[in-house]
Amino acid sequence: MKINDWVNCHIQAYRYFGGVTRLLIPDNLKVGIIQNKKYEDPILNKSYQEMADYYDTTIIPTRVRKHHTVNLILPCFLVDLYYVLRLKKDGLL
Repeated sequence: MKINDWVNCHIQAYRYFGGVTRLLIPDNLKVGIIQNKKYEDPILNKSYQEMADYYDTTIIPTRVRKHHTVNLILPCFLVDLYYVLRLKKDGLL
């Protein structure tokens, strides 16, 4: 995946859901996260950081070698996604 595809996926998701999350917690994908060390601030790809700045969101990658962090967040996202899609289907959103 290239950075343009990665950023465009985020933009398309924002358009689809009609809003922006305040916080993004991606895996340490090499395209978006250049470096993520334990006791240092992560270094993000410039385009990815610019997208986050434009949409006023924060990117906090998962901890190195701690992928279970995403597993804790994903169920919450899916529940939120279910209700958003349900509201859209019912015409309330």
